[in-house]
Amino acid sequence: MTTVNILGRLRTATEQVRTVQTNLSKNDMLEYAEILDNVGKELD
Repeated sequence: MTTVNILGRLRTATEQVRTVQTNLSKNDMLEYAEILDNVGKELD
């Protein structure tokens, strides 16, 4: 796997984490949204 592939997959994973985080926030599940925020920061 090339570096470009790895970076692309990380970018996709980060976008998916942010999407789920947004949906959790909209559904008043802020505790889980905060956990995903920490995961997203690690991926960035």
